[in-house]
Amino acid sequence: MLRPSRLASLAVLAAVAVASPSIWAQQSTAPIQESTPAVDPIQKEAIEQVVRDYIRAHPEIVVEALDAYQAKKDQEERSAQAKTLTSRAEEIFRSASSPVIGNAQGDVTLVEFFDYQCGYCKRAQPDLERLVKQDT
Repeated sequence: MLRPSRLASLAVLAAVAVASPSIWAQQSTAPIQESTPAVDPIQKEAIEQVVRDYIRAHPEIVVEALDAYQAKKDQEERSAQAKTLTSRAEEIFRSASSPVIGNAQGDVTLVEFFDYQCGYCKRAQPDLERLVKQDT
């Protein structure tokens, strides 16, 4: 004979079994919520272990992730630089207070951003001087 608490549990279980397909169908057509569902600690630990095992088995994925991150940051920096150059174009290319070397009425404007500690900047100097002489 079933006890009342066991009978109540079976009734709830039967109700859930009958109602779950319709509830699941309603939920599957509902828009995805912005928040992430809570994960219980045991599931979280299992997920972390799977990720840890995968990274140990495939360490090159870390390098790929870092490369992708660096490429993303480089692109963001280039975009920020381009935006700054565009927004300050008048100040950069036509400032009355900036020095002009070579032909002030020339058809080419070359703006030099120079770092005295930069070896590449120092090596580029003769090429820049040649370009200035060509535009006179």
